[in-house]
Amino acid sequence: MSDFKILIAPSARESFGKYEEAYGNHVEMIEKRTFPDGEFVIKVDSNLDSNIVFIVQNGYPDQHMHFFEVLQIAEVAKTKGAKDIVLVSPYLSFSRQDRRTLEGEPFTLKLVCDLYRMNGISTIIAVDVHNTDAFRNIDINIINIDPIDIWSQYFSLKDLETVVLLSPDNGGSKRISNYARRLGIPSVSLDKNKDITGKTWYTEANEDVINHLREKDVLIIDDLCSSGSTFIPLANFLLNYHPKSITYAITHFFGDEEHIKNQIHSPVNILFSDTIPSRKHTISVFELISQQINHYKKDVARC
Repeated sequence: MSDFKILIAPSARESFGKYEEAYGNHVEMIEKRTFPDGEFVIKVDSNLDSNIVFIVQNGYPDQHMHFFEVLQIAEVAKTKGAKDIVLVSPYLSFSRQDRRTLEGEPFTLKLVCDLYRMNGISTIIAVDVHNTDAFRNIDINIINIDPIDIWSQYFSLKDLETVVLLSPDNGGSKRISNYARRLGIPSVSLDKNKDITGKTWYTEANEDVINHLREKDVLIIDDLCSSGSTFIPLANFLLNYHPKSITYAITHFFGDEEHIKNQIHSPVNILFSDTIPSRKHTISVFELISQQINHYKKDVARC
């Protein structure tokens, strides 16, 4: 099997312990020097010749600094003769900029991935990518980890007798349908409207949807919440139908939990994973990421 190294980017320092525990001396914590004018430079000490190199980096703010840390590490790994370079980014920054929204705006996700490729990164391992279809037009391999197994395992241990799954919009109906089949519970979806400023509102539900929601424990599972601009109006809208409770489970959560809860006119439950580091996370994706790293090593060894 090919040798490998896992390089922990400076801004992913909190991940070092769990990777070191799992992979021992294959892991290096990358150090960074910052100059008086704010520029910085990283330094890789390991011998990377003919190694598969995994760069672990966070995608939450400051995304621009984190992005440039990855470019520097990848450039060094390429120069040191790495056999292959893989970016491990549980939350993939810039993934929501997956198209040109307005005339004159860039396709930022493609731009970022092109720069990764220029510096030797062949593959990205990420969790619950916002829109995997966008990668059809991008020359990089994406391994998207679906968290359905760990969320389903978590909720299967709960009393689901009065639970109904809700998709905030038609775009999320496939996700919710998959969870509904896995958990054996009903699901419904709403019609979401959003203007160019990001203001969100919901169309009045039909009688069938209303009957599914009334006096039920409503469970919403989504990929990302950064400000609550979707969930806050959704939760307040749902209160019109008198649900028993509202639970919001998000893979990537970097919003202000207390602020969001204070904007909703009734108590809600907010659950999230550790793709954005937090002591309060409900589920951990590390085992899923570790499995993909191990699979990737074996696949490369067979080539």
